[in-house]
Amino acid sequence: MKPYYLAIFLIVLTACAAPAHPPAAAPDDSGTTVTPLPTNTCADSDGVDILVQGTVRGEQDGEQFLRTDSCVDDTHVLEWTCQYSAPVQTEQACEEVCEDGACVAAAPAPTEPEPTTPAQTTPPAEGSGIVTVNAIYQAARQSIINTTATDPDGIAELRLYTNGGKQVTARKDCFDQPTCEWEQSVFRFTSGLYNYTVRAIDTGNQSTEGSVVVFGT
Repeated sequence: MKPYYLAIFLIVLTACAAPAHPPAAAPDDSGTTVTPLPTNTCADSDGVDILVQGTVRGEQDGEQFLRTDSCVDDTHVLEWTCQYSAPVQTEQACEEVCEDGACVAAAPAPTEPEPTTPAQTTPPAEGSGIVTVNAIYQAARQSIINTTATDPDGIAELRLYTNGGKQVTARKDCFDQPTCEWEQSVFRFTSGLYNYTVRAIDTGNQSTEGSVVVFGT
């Protein structure tokens, strides 16, 4: 083979065997070659919430990263967040304790029960009924107190009082009837005057009363 043709053959062979190179960056309008910079990204899952174990993930200088919140000790948490598309860590104190990469919320304070006001009993108001009371003498120290009470609203009960109407000695249930009659024995152990009062309580908690005096011998 002639030297001229041999040289051409070697040039072609060398060109075919040379490794391929990536295309160069395209020049911009001014003719300057522009090389794109790596894109940095960062995302925080919990938004700096120390009560939640969160993660920070993204890409920094072309490398992927993943950071997870963790406990530094029993009362401090290492919290990850994003700043200018870069992962940043801060140590924060917990109000109670740190467990599993998050602060445990403090338990709510126990609430004290509100004080209760004792129930008050309202004395019966004056009613519109009529109570007739009289006494029948029997044995030397015994009498019968006869009572007839009427009230259009219905009578709930009759009450027999002594000592000036302050002490209840007997009761009778009248079952809300408009008329209620009652015979009640009383005893006199000493001589003197005994003042008995019968009070009728109607269904509206109103009262009407009558009195009688019994002589003791």
